[in-house]
Amino acid sequence: MAYTLNLEQMEGRWIAHVAELPGAFATADSLDAAVQAAPAAIVEYAAWSEASSNFPLAPETQVAEIIRAWEYAPDYEVNAFFATDRPALTEAEIIEARRLLYLARAELLDASLGLDPAHLAEPIPGAEWTVNDVMRHVATAENWYLDRIGLAHEPAWDMKDTLGRLMLVRQHLLDVLPYFIGDERLVENNGELWTPRKIIRRALWHERDHANHIRQLMAARRASRSA
Repeated sequence: MAYTLNLEQMEGRWIAHVAELPGAFATADSLDAAVQAAPAAIVEYAAWSEASSNFPLAPETQVAEIIRAWEYAPDYEVNAFFATDRPALTEAEIIEARRLLYLARAELLDASLGLDPAHLAEPIPGAEWTVNDVMRHVATAENWYLDRIGLAHEPAWDMKDTLGRLMLVRQHLLDVLPYFIGDERLVENNGELWTPRKIIRRALWHERDHANHIRQLMAARRASRSA
């Protein structure tokens, strides 16, 4: 079996999404490097997702689509909509998505393990964002994804407590998941196409990407304290 890679360029980097494995991706500065990194990302995903042992140790991949982000309006970048984002979700896929969303949230929170909640907003030398900034961004983005098809949690927009907002938006997504089963809606919003399947792909990718971001911030924090 060859895993399907959907490549997108956004914010100056290339991301290879593995279509069959929501939340599996490789990121690099070039398209070729992202493709080359994908097999290792699949192996890492097998361990992260606690999948069965039937994952190949040297997975094969094939590129299906290559899409570059484009500017719809100033400060608004339209991101990829792949052919694999279109099909309606099955009940089995929703059950798996729920499991993966729990794992992704655990990964995000574990990334800041050892940091007192009172210090989430503490500046980190050399870093533009704090851990609190990253977590708030994840919550905002997830609510924004849902907003693309009219399902945002409206009170969450004004919630000042970052951890509370993070949990509230995620619980809202989990609550609406059952309504995604068989949902064939395709919504265009500001030039970008959205489906329930794309929302899940984006939510898992985005949270896992920023879990790595927090790990980098924590490493920088430790390095600054030991210097």
